[in-house]
Amino acid sequence: MRRTTIYLDSDLDVEVKLEAMRTGRSSVEVIREALRAYLEQRRPGLPPGAGEFHSGYTDTSERVDEILEETGFGKE
Repeated sequence: MRRTTIYLDSDLDVEVKLEAMRTGRSSVEVIREALRAYLEQRRPGLPPGAGEFHSGYTDTSERVDEILEETGFGKE
């Protein structure tokens, strides 16, 4: 674990201490949990539509050239 220093506004410091007392944990544990929750919610998800369709094929990546030729992709 690595040590770091953060500066809290006095009102936030009071809230952290109250939460620590209420839950029987240290202020450091409350801050770590809050940071983890914040970063988890900010983690980018899959792009819209990803995983919503299934072609039924399991070898698409191996047959990409064949499939593109069948569809006429890239030909005018």
